Amino acid sequence: MKQPEFSVPIESNYSMQTEAGVQKLLQWMPALDVLRQECDGMSRCVSALLTRDSIPHTIHVGEVLAHTTGGRISTHLWIELEQGVCFDLRARMWLGKHPSIPHGIFQPSDEVEYNSRGIIPSDGFRYPTNLFEVLAEAPMSAFP
Repeated sequence: MKQPEFSVPIESNYSMQTEAGVQKLLQWMPALDVLRQECDGMSRCVSALLTRDSIPHTIHVGEVLAHTTGGRISTHLWIELEQGVCFDLRARMWLGKHPSIPHGIFQPSDEVEYNSRGIIPSDGFRYPTNLFEVLAEAPMSAFP
């Protein structure tokens, strides 16, 4: 089975908290990418894992504009770590697999605009552990 291709961080001077989050996300991405979740479910699963590991993050809801392809997602959710590091595994679901469309960890660019309309408080957005495990098709312990 071919491994999925992920966007990679373009900065290397992250804070320790951000670097910890990036490393965890890189570790979890292959298992997360195959889940049958759209952006809201994916953001909930990722937020639950980041919260469990005490990694600061925000959940954004907004619009994504792909200037290179002309695509648009009017309502989309994604995760942002400190220092503007973003995580999104579902933009390509709606915008196609063009190389400019982020998939994984990335810094926003002019090619694909992420316009946040608001932040969803993670404490009220997370799945309970038992629901996470059903939707992630694995126990939380499968995401060390």
